Amino acid sequence: MKHYNLIAQLENMQSTFSKTEQLLKEFVLANLKDIENISIVSLSEMTGASKSTISRFCRKLGYENFREFSGAIVQQVAINYSLIHEGVNAEDSTMGIASKVFNEECKALENTLGLLDPLQLDELVETLLERRKIYLYAVGGSSAIAVDLVNKFTRLGIECIYYPDLVFQKLSARTKARPDITWLISFSGYDTDMLEIAEHAKAAGSTIVSMTNNQDSPLAVAADYALTGSRLDIYAYTGTTESRLSLLYLADILFTLIAVSGSPDATRSLTTTKDLLMKRLDYH
Repeated sequence: MKHYNLIAQLENMQSTFSKTEQLLKEFVLANLKDIENISIVSLSEMTGASKSTISRFCRKLGYENFREFSGAIVQQVAINYSLIHEGVNAEDSTMGIASKVFNEECKALENTLGLLDPLQLDELVETLLERRKIYLYAVGGSSAIAVDLVNKFTRLGIECIYYPDLVFQKLSARTKARPDITWLISFSGYDTDMLEIAEHAKAAGSTIVSMTNNQDSPLAVAADYALTGSRLDIYAYTGTTESRLSLLYLADILFTLIAVSGSPDATRSLTTTKDLLMKRLDYH
């Protein structure tokens, strides 16, 4: 029976392998990048396993022959490399992967810092302090950014309205009584639902703030304030941390700018937050 993750299957089934099959497994895992260029004859010569043993090994894993098996390996490796994380290899150790992820996240933060427009940030902070009410819109992975903004801005006394359900998001965009700040989050900036909401909000006279990882995207172009995180390769839109991290960094910057603005309301709200947190600590 074929396994959805052949590389993991090779590791999980090692207790069922003979000594020769164990050698085959180790050779395959050590040569994942080159397996597509290795024939069954070459594999036999390099491992000492007979062609019939190699064929039985492939059938044990659910494949009719070595060609089908090697094709599955190539496909699995392509998924691992292009969709999960650039630069990470299947043979990397845990610490090796941890180091590469760390380096990519540092790079994402550095790129985001280089994209900052301080004048735009200052203007946005003034707008937030004046209006103090935000409607947040995000779906999927972007929702984590929306929840973080609710937590941060509420502590500063800024009212945030966020409906996790997309239907309610669209409903609020069409029915809210007066223009406020419409804050839309999309990693790619091409999400059709967010673009639809932006269109309704702009028609109602709302101030549009976007958070994307692409400053040239339709959502960023439509916004009055376009906050841009590090522009990443396609693998970044499949759930890895860098795309979220760069936007969370922007949220942290805004929180800090408002907190140090000296606004009486923000100061009062932070003091109230601190008091509430201290009471919880005392209670427990």
